[in-house]
Amino acid sequence: MIVFGIESILTIPEIVDNLAEVNHEESGHILPLNVDIAAYPESITKVFTLRDDNVLVGYSIFLVVPHPHHKGKVFAINDVVYVKPEYRAESKKFFDSVEQNLSADVIQYAMNYNKPHDNLMKSMGYFPLEIVYHKVVTQNG
Repeated sequence: MIVFGIESILTIPEIVDNLAEVNHEESGHILPLNVDIAAYPESITKVFTLRDDNVLVGYSIFLVVPHPHHKGKVFAINDVVYVKPEYRAESKKFFDSVEQNLSADVIQYAMNYNKPHDNLMKSMGYFPLEIVYHKVVTQNG
């Protein structure tokens, strides 16, 4: 049975152990994955999950913070989102659930999504706002 949930930051190690590397590779990141779980403060982190019979098959993590460019506005900024390919038919329902949960807490929010969800996000009214360029400038660290 498919279940959408809100979970504590204690779920993050399960995400890292089960899906983060697949998401990282699929997204085409150039730096190796090295998640700093302690960098997710419980007070501002919201973890949304998609489970099938208690097995984690998707997730989305937001950081809820005042936006420095928009005084008085609180944004939920998406850190990461991933749904296993065989569950992407559930993505719209999952993102609708996430939106409903966030709408009570934030005035406006931005999503950073990866390529597999591009058409879905556009169909839900999201629009591309910025392009992010990446470049490795040093091999140290």
